[in-house]
Amino acid sequence: TIVSGGDDGTVRLWSRSGQPIANPFIGHQGVVFSVALSGNGQTIVSGGNDGTVRLWSRSGEALGTPFTGHQGGVWSVALSGDGQTIVSGGIDGTVWLWSRSGEALGTPFTGHQGAVNSVALSGNGQTIVSGGDDGTVRLWSRSGQPIANPFIGHQRVVFSVALSGNGQTIVSGGNDGTVRLWSRSGEALGTPFTGHQGWVWSVALSGDGQTIVSGGEDSTVRLWEGSPQGWLRGACEQLREHSVLRDPDSSFEPAVAWRARRVCEREVWGVGK
Repeated sequence: TIVSGGDDGTVRLWSRSGQPIANPFIGHQGVVFSVALSGNGQTIVSGGNDGTVRLWSRSGEALGTPFTGHQGGVWSVALSGDGQTIVSGGIDGTVWLWSRSGEALGTPFTGHQGAVNSVALSGNGQTIVSGGDDGTVRLWSRSGQPIANPFIGHQRVVFSVALSGNGQTIVSGGNDGTVRLWSRSGEALGTPFTGHQGWVWSVALSGDGQTIVSGGEDSTVRLWEGSPQGWLRGACEQLREHSVLRDPDSSFEPAVAWRARRVCEREVWGVGK
């Protein structure tokens, strides 16, 4: 099941073959910026330029009344795996957590300087991640308490964030053209993924945190390996023809170079196993 939202103010549900499921969901006044689907495909959430968050059944029936609280457009929404918790972020710089009934769970999460462009929620609904115009990625507990300091690395705006199923790995994309992987403590996992020519609009992460997909202003979709093994493979391949590995004795620190070569041979190239 696929869900989409658009400039025409509608939310639409589709089968894998591209056939519409039910009529368009009508209720938002203006653009629908973000949509999400529960794990079982039975509940849909949407956020729009009218400042509301809306919950829908598969048939397009509105589940309760619109969730109101944001001052301005809702840029991003996400739904926990069980469909019981909704998170939203908006142009007002706040992150909100909601129950299915539309009740705000605590007070809005504040800290971003400028719009919150993207939010994501761990499978169990206990961890929230957000990215914004201030160039930071922020991790929050369910109660709205920051988990670690803001993650700083992107140059300018963060457009998209995602979380692995267990909430341990975070990925982000921004207008500096990079995709970045982070630990829960805000530590950068490896070097930024570069390749996009222009802004990275959207990122997603597989449940196990091993595979990242990104889409950008350059009209390309790119797939990346997110595991430490992936970073090691990439580093070794870049160094394969470098003198530091071809002739470790010639390097500035030969002992370190020899160890690096042995790691690449053993862990990546399958030599000496």
